[in-house]
Amino acid sequence: VHSLKVTNTTYSVLSMRDGDAYVKKFGSVNGPDNLPDGTDGKDFFKLWIFGLDSNDVKLDSTSFLLADFTSTDAANHYILNAWKNVSLGSLGEIYGLSFEFESTDNGDWGMNTPAYFALDNLAYTPNTLSLTAIAQNEFAVYPNPFTSVLNVVGGNGNLTITDLTGKVVYA
Repeated sequence: VHSLKVTNTTYSVLSMRDGDAYVKKFGSVNGPDNLPDGTDGKDFFKLWIFGLDSNDVKLDSTSFLLADFTSTDAANHYILNAWKNVSLGSLGEIYGLSFEFESTDNGDWGMNTPAYFALDNLAYTPNTLSLTAIAQNEFAVYPNPFTSVLNVVGGNGNLTITDLTGKVVYA
């Protein structure tokens, strides 16, 4: 996986920007109950992106701030409302992605910030499939490895092709 684009959803932006009955207004020293929340207004909403192996085990991670009010300069405060590219090359070769959130706005039952984001333009290089030795020389199979077109010529009988997970892609 090379990269993807992310942004906040409208619901998340409006909740962080305006506050509501459950979510504090980001940058405010008070929580949704209008009492000081201990953040001193230094709020953030972070997206964690994890690379997974084929057994859904987390291999590595990167993070991206969807909102940031931690700077001492208020001019640097923001709630993301446009698409931003996130490079994922540091995750290396992975099988899948997993997403988690972190926020300074938390309550008795966990995170108050709406745990939503929008994703687009996932850029990746698909794994190529390759073949192990064929027991009989009745088939000509090429190219090896291949990505989208596999030529099988000759032979008698049935042919089944499976991907790396064992899923039948041709029978």
